[in-house]
Amino acid sequence: MNKYMNNNKKTNEEIFQSWGEDKRQLPINNALLKSSILAQTEILARSNANKFVKSKNIFRFVPATFVAIAVFVFLVNMNSYKSESNIQTMGVADMMTSSPSESTFYRENNLSIKDNREFLKIGYNATLETRNTSDLAKKIEITVRGFDGRIDSVNNSDKGGYISFAIPKDKLEAFRLEIKDLVGERFYSEYINSQNLLSEKQGIENWQKQIEDRLEVLNSERGQLVKNHNKNISYYQGKIDAINTEIILLNLEYKSANLQRQIEITNRINQLQPDVSSFNAEILNENRNYNQRIYEKDNEIKTNRENLKSAQKQDSDLLERVETVNGSISLKWISLWRVVDVYLPGPLLAWIFLGLGLVSYLWYRYYIRVINARF
Repeated sequence: MNKYMNNNKKTNEEIFQSWGEDKRQLPINNALLKSSILAQTEILARSNANKFVKSKNIFRFVPATFVAIAVFVFLVNMNSYKSESNIQTMGVADMMTSSPSESTFYRENNLSIKDNREFLKIGYNATLETRNTSDLAKKIEITVRGFDGRIDSVNNSDKGGYISFAIPKDKLEAFRLEIKDLVGERFYSEYINSQNLLSEKQGIENWQKQIEDRLEVLNSERGQLVKNHNKNISYYQGKIDAINTEIILLNLEYKSANLQRQIEITNRINQLQPDVSSFNAEILNENRNYNQRIYEKDNEIKTNRENLKSAQKQDSDLLERVETVNGSISLKWISLWRVVDVYLPGPLLAWIFLGLGLVSYLWYRYYIRVINARF
């Protein structure tokens, strides 16, 4: 101690440091303690390694499980889509082949190809998906009227709506594009059907032709009836005129005739008088028959002319129907999940599981790195 204190050049810190270095020594059981600690450390390391291996084996299958579930959802959705497509196809086929009766359908399919005219009656149906059905319904009504269309009925609520309308046929294509732009192609679906009304047109034309032919016959018969009537009346009137002329001449001769001749004239006049009455009766009978027959003929002509007007109106109505497109638009409210699902190629649930698989894989890789760094 004295040697440390005698060295005046050293500081107190250096003195104590030097003294401490001289006094350091290992414990008596240092080797035993060291081996014990190393043994405990090795046991702990083996235990943690076993736990790491077990946890590694467990978490290794989590990402694969999520991916397998996502693939399964994709496959199920694909089969469901095919089934829905088949159902829709069958529904469309039924609508296309359905008709008022089998005879009508048979007749339409047996039209001669020589008549290649087309009178297509078009029907338009669309479905729009939106987050706001009320505003979209108002926009559709404005659009229909903007295309010179007519609104027939409107049903609207917060969860859906239905609008039926009619527009000119020549404006259908522009109208379709306008409606599609209201929601976008992903939220727009349509069904357009057309039917050639040629058979109906031919039926009207045949009916009209039959009426016109019948009218031609009736007018001819009426003309012949008038001609025969006039001929008969002229014949009877001629007979009466001839008898009256003879009576007048006999009366003139009577004044200068002798008694015998006067007797003859008187007898002749008496013979002619009944003939005049008879011919007058024939004229009355002829007029009565003529009036009855001409009345019936005129009524039949009138009826056929009305039928002709009806056929012409039906023909005009058919052309107007062909030039008019009757349509309907259904509105469907959609959730935000549906909006996301539309923009994803596949079902949203499958993408969720794929996302979980990716997150779990990244977490697993991070976990491996952390454990490896510890060991």
